[in-house]
Amino acid sequence: MQIEDLEEVLRIEIDSFEDPWNREYFVHEVLENRHSRCFCLRNPGQMVLGFACTWVVGKELLIHNFAIRRDRRGKGLGSRLLESVLDFGLGAGCRVAQLHVRPSNRPAVGLYRRAGFRTVGIRREYYGVGQEDAWVLEKPLRRSTEKGGEYPS
Repeated sequence: MQIEDLEEVLRIEIDSFEDPWNREYFVHEVLENRHSRCFCLRNPGQMVLGFACTWVVGKELLIHNFAIRRDRRGKGLGSRLLESVLDFGLGAGCRVAQLHVRPSNRPAVGLYRRAGFRTVGIRREYYGVGQEDAWVLEKPLRRSTEKGGEYPS
C-alpha cells in the first residue's frame, strides 16, 4: 500500500466497517509504524479491490484490518489476499498469524475458518460500536514441508 492508495482504501474501509479507521490512522500505519505492513489487492487496471494491514511483532503476524470492496466480494479475492498476507508473514519469519473478528461477520469468519484459523479466545466488548465481543483467531504458519502443530477442529 502506498500513500496514493488511501482514497480508494478509505472508501472500502468506510463501506465495510461500523467503526472505520480514519485517514490519519492509515497514514500512521503506512508511513510511520515500523511493525506495520499494509497491502493492496488490485485488478489489472490498478484499481484497489481490497487491502490488509498487518504487524510483524517477533514471530507473530497480527492482521489488524482486512477488507474487500463490497461489489467484489464472493469472488475469491479475500482468499487470494489472505493467502498473500500469510505468505508474507511466513517469509518474515512468523510462526503464527492472529486476528480479531466479529462473530456476527459470518463471511469473514467463513473465510478465516477455510484458511485454517481456529478460535483461541474471546475479547469481551472489544468493538466499541454495539459493544460486540471479538473472537481471537489464530493459525500456525509453516512451510508445506513442515509437519505437526495443527489445531484440532
